[in-house]
Amino acid sequence: MTKNRHREAVELANQIYPEFVKVYGDSNQFSLQVLATRATSEAALEQWNAAINDEVTIHDIAMKSQGPLGLFSTLPFSDLGLFECQAGRYTQGIKTAKSAYENTQRTFAHRSGYVDATSFALAFCDIGGGKINEAGALLAKIDANSISQLTADSGFGANVALAKAQVALKQGNRSEAASQLSTAEKIFKQESPSPYQKRWLETVESAIQKNT
Repeated sequence: MTKNRHREAVELANQIYPEFVKVYGDSNQFSLQVLATRATSEAALEQWNAAINDEVTIHDIAMKSQGPLGLFSTLPFSDLGLFECQAGRYTQGIKTAKSAYENTQRTFAHRSGYVDATSFALAFCDIGGGKINEAGALLAKIDANSISQLTADSGFGANVALAKAQVALKQGNRSEAASQLSTAEKIFKQESPSPYQKRWLETVESAIQKNT
């Protein structure tokens, strides 16, 4: 997954997940992590229904075994909100992401990577839902490096930069939008963008050009 070999990651997860469940049970952290890894790769492949279904499964299992404030009840739930919004399901995605954000704030306030990851998911959804000021306030507090360390995605800062560029454009600050776009482009020179990120980058570039 971390090497962006997502089809292989999904295939391998399909093979080993039943064995993990057989040995450890479905509520074990290792079993849940296999599902979370598969969901991340499915989302990278834009297999939204599969990714969302896996995240729903994780959340249902974790709620029964860990309660609403458990690790696998909050962070994967944030991913679920993000995937729902990336799939264009903003109404549900905002609701999911907000719940995950609030619960993470309660339980993992001392873990900046967890809080920042759920903050980004909610900010992304808020942008799609037209809540620009709310998104801007969340993005301003995010440390992209903390998310990169948590997710093992060294290029995650590009996502934050593109989201900030969108907020800046909506707020009429073209120079800030261009600056954030430049940041994203620099990151993508070292970390190749996914097809989704490439389209997102092109959308922001086009929007900035229209506002020139």
